[in-house]
Amino acid sequence: MLAVVCCRNQVSKLVRGMFDIEKSCAEAVRQYIAVSIEKRDLYRILEADACGVSGFGTGLPSHEIMSSPGISDEAGSENRTYATVSYTIDTVRCIPLGEMYCIAMVIMSIESISDAEHLIIHDLRQTIVFRFFEDRSYQITYVHASFPADRTGISRDMGSGGAGHDFLHSSNLREAYKDLRTFINTDQLTQLLSRRRIEEMIQLEMRRFERYNSPFCLVFIDLDNFKILNDALGHLFGDHVLMQFGALLTASIRATDLAGRWGGDEFIILLPETRESEARLVIRTILRSFRELSVEDMFYAYCEQASRLEPMRTFPVFDQQQIRDRHLGFSYGVVEYSPRESFSHMFAEADARMYDMKRFVHQG
Repeated sequence: MLAVVCCRNQVSKLVRGMFDIEKSCAEAVRQYIAVSIEKRDLYRILEADACGVSGFGTGLPSHEIMSSPGISDEAGSENRTYATVSYTIDTVRCIPLGEMYCIAMVIMSIESISDAEHLIIHDLRQTIVFRFFEDRSYQITYVHASFPADRTGISRDMGSGGAGHDFLHSSNLREAYKDLRTFINTDQLTQLLSRRRIEEMIQLEMRRFERYNSPFCLVFIDLDNFKILNDALGHLFGDHVLMQFGALLTASIRATDLAGRWGGDEFIILLPETRESEARLVIRTILRSFRELSVEDMFYAYCEQASRLEPMRTFPVFDQQQIRDRHLGFSYGVVEYSPRESFSHMFAEADARMYDMKRFVHQG
């Protein structure tokens, strides 16, 4: 009789544990979906994601299995193209596997709306395997998502004309997806990294520092007298200057360095494994190369090139009185990352140092 009672107590304890992990799993599902779809927080996703492989299917004959970081990166890029995202969780069923693991089977719908697109996915099914720890934290060890490939499950409108394209039925889906990711991550004028992408890479470098104590520097750049060039010689020539500067940055930095356009005539360089003294040598070399470029020579070369494409086009007159400085230049601020420093604080420091240099140049 005692053995039966003990056995029942153990079963009861095990069942209570199962119900506990089941409740934790259901909560983890809602947290994970909120972070990945609603908040689109790439870094929180990467923190929770410990799986070796993830799968994604549309019901089409072909499918792909790829490493989890690739999935997370691409998913983050596409999610950010939509202005608003809403979702409905229809069903969550959690099945405990012992005291540490739990399988969650989720059925949900997603709707994404932007100025040009309206994307609706019905009956999206996800299978997620969670591993739980004693402190109730969790990691995701496996993810698979799929939804029907019939055209009733997804619609996309391109403007009011309604002439859309169902990307799920494209034979070049992966190529189109790569093109979309490149478009989002690249500044279309200079071909440097976009502001969103360079900020993401800086955030990842900060995380790498916290783990491996690897130093890195940020350089914030603002072109000098750029407004004068725009007003005197036209915005198209101003774009030409920005493109030339982007090409100079690309040619001047190492393969491990990253350069991006922050906006307008502002740029950022990320220098991994670099101390501030080394970063200053790099940016001074770039500044010398940029100052060697003559505004007048660049303008006439631009006019000659543009006139071949548009023979009837007229160009502004190069006014030597208005453009007193015949050579290009920029001001910059260099900051080496300090432990536990936020990106906003690091950027503000680089911005302040850049303006200190700009004031000194104008006073000089």
